Amino acid sequence: MMDFNADGSTPRQRLGLHAATAGWSSAPRAIGVVGICVVVALAVGCAAHEPAAQGRPADVALPEAAPTAPGVLVHVYDCADGERLVTRGAGREQLELHRDGDELAMESVPADGDLAYQGEGVSWEVVGGEGRLTLGDGTRVRCGESPGAVVWEEARLRGVEYRAQGYDHSWELEVKDGALTFRAREREGSLNADRVIWTDDGAQLRAETADANVRVEMLDLECDNADAGLGLEQVRVTVNDRLLEGCGRAM
Repeated sequence: MMDFNADGSTPRQRLGLHAATAGWSSAPRAIGVVGICVVVALAVGCAAHEPAAQGRPADVALPEAAPTAPGVLVHVYDCADGERLVTRGAGREQLELHRDGDELAMESVPADGDLAYQGEGVSWEVVGGEGRLTLGDGTRVRCGESPGAVVWEEARLRGVEYRAQGYDHSWELEVKDGALTFRAREREGSLNADRVIWTDDGAQLRAETADANVRVEMLDLECDNADAGLGLEQVRVTVNDRLLEGCGRAM
């Protein structure tokens, strides 16, 4: 049974081909007949050389399209009562709703707005970018969407323990299950280290891969360009001798 602590009620030719033929006099009739023969001959020749499909030989089949991967969509909302609400759904029929440390499974129901879900006495409706949560006691809470927080909350739902990214989003780093993964825009693939070593005060971590040394230093300073409510701090990441700066937080 889900227990919400809410104290507020405000959160995409016809193409017409017309040919007109005028009567020919007997004098130019022979010329007209010759002209018809030339036109017919040209038409037959063009048809014989025209490919079955533009830009593709007739005997070459199109490759079969790759199957579409099932999408798992995460949306983040900050609500009028101060709580953050995260929804995760595969398709439109089912939804996981996370709020105040609780998780609730919900099912799609008919909606007047864009989407509506019901689960254990709690209902959730989305109209445009606004969410409307109705609790079991009838309390209604309005929630506004926070797109900038999606990557962080999605990482948290995947079990990521620590995450950092560049100010310009050109790199990202995650620590999960004691292992580190580093990705950069200009680098193909990722750096993966199976073991992460933290300092005793938790302010630094380091990891080694086959071809790189990675060190992360948390500066205990608020990240100026961080999204509101995320609690991000400034970080310095050193990959070999290259210094990177950005924002990070424990999840």
